[in-house]
Amino acid sequence: MDNDVTEPDVTEPDVLDDRFTWGLILEVFQVLTSHGYLRHSHHATGAAVGTLGELCRVYEGKHHR
Repeated sequence: MDNDVTEPDVTEPDVLDDRFTWGLILEVFQVLTSHGYLRHSHHATGAAVGTLGELCRVYEGKHHR
């Protein structure tokens, strides 16, 4: 067993919990689409998923300062 390996600390700002699911992601994308926003590319969509994760952290006050 490698003693240098540690489990992620759930209090770290870049760790998302089990509420961040594909269901949440798809629901947010549906809201954007319903408001007239169009999906651009797979690369842009991947970046949006990362940004959504950051939005969740900011919303709960767990973002980087």
